[in-house]
Order: sequence, then structure tokens, then C-alpha cells
Amino acid sequence: MTVHALTDKKRSLAKACKDFETKYKKQKVKEHGKIYGVEYIEYCIADVKATYSLYQKTKEEFDEYKLDIPITKAYTPASIGKELLRKIKVKSFAEKNSDFPQRLQAT
Repeated sequence: MTVHALTDKKRSLAKACKDFETKYKKQKVKEHGKIYGVEYIEYCIADVKATYSLYQKTKEEFDEYKLDIPITKAYTPASIGKELLRKIKVKSFAEKNSDFPQRLQAT
């Protein structure tokens, strides 16, 4: 989610780890859906490490913006953009035009 909010691109875990230069990378496995041995358990552990490593990298970047919203509320690039505009005190259309009919506004 945060990768999309920061980059405006949807990526797989493998691609996001590569792009954000994470410590751990997404591993490949020959089959999903059943635990067939130590190899698959190691794959699952590596997946968690890659995911957490990606979270750490995206959190570092997100924190650089010094926004007043938590990372869990950064759903899209618009979430970040709206918060940056609020931060520099740019009023929204609705705030500037309170008499504009609600039914004509996009929601």
C-alpha cells in the first residue's frame, strides 16, 4: 500500500524490494499451497523478512515528508499530496467555496 502511495505504481513484492534496495529480497519457490519441507518454511521466513525490510525502507521515505498522518493512512499518492497541501496551508476547493452546491462536487 505505501509503495503505491509513494511511487504511484503498483509493484510486486519482488519488484518493490528491488526498487527500494531492501536488505532482504523476495525469494522464489517451486510450489505454493502446501508445506513440503524445510525449503518452504525458509521461503516463508524470507518472505516475512523481505516484507518487513520493504516496510522499513518505505517508512524511512515516508517519514522524510514529516506529514501529520500515520503511514497507515497513506493509501494513494493523493493521500500524501492532500496532506502536503494541508501542511503548507493550501485550502481545498470545498473550503474556499463553501457556497458551491454539494451535489455538483465530486466525491
